[in-house]
Amino acid sequence: MYLPDHFNQQDADEIAAYMHAFPLATVITMVDGQMWPTQIPLFLQGDVLIGHVARANQMWKHDGTTDVLVVFGGADTYITPNWYETKRLTHEVVPTWNYASVNIWGELTLHDDAKWKRMAVGKLTTIHERTNAEPWKMGDAPQEYLESQLGHIIGIEISINRLEAKWKLNQNRTLADREGVIAGLSNRGSQPDATIAEMMRTTITPDAE
Repeated sequence: MYLPDHFNQQDADEIAAYMHAFPLATVITMVDGQMWPTQIPLFLQGDVLIGHVARANQMWKHDGTTDVLVVFGGADTYITPNWYETKRLTHEVVPTWNYASVNIWGELTLHDDAKWKRMAVGKLTTIHERTNAEPWKMGDAPQEYLESQLGHIIGIEISINRLEAKWKLNQNRTLADREGVIAGLSNRGSQPDATIAEMMRTTITPDAE
């Protein structure tokens, strides 16, 4: 993807945290000669991504190639030029869009083994139930019902071959402009605005101009 150096995020911990915070990824495969996008919640385990899709989803009936593209998005918002200090000085400013994105090129492996699928669903459930006061557990469902539901899904495992992460957060602008954007986002107050504002704060280092 188009990735200028100042937007290139290479901190592995930051990237992993972002994928955990925004786990719904778009997985693109080839089905019948056409690109086939599928939205799937995934979790990172070592150097692989794990999830599952409905058996009825044609995504897993790919064209013989196992190459996939995975895109994690989630955090983005509009930036008005009114927030830039440069507007007051020269008016030479235009709107933009701030966002973060992780693109992964990998190899897809399918799993139809009940034990593997139980593992995948169990881990995914544990990850997203842990903040609940009374977390739901797979054992809460009747065994026969659970086995029936597992039969309706296909497990997917994506081995990561290459990863690119883009944090487009005004790093190419002056410190005053960036601080103006952070203040503007904080005042506007939506959840996406708050997320981008916090991510922008992490990009401002003590030696920033």
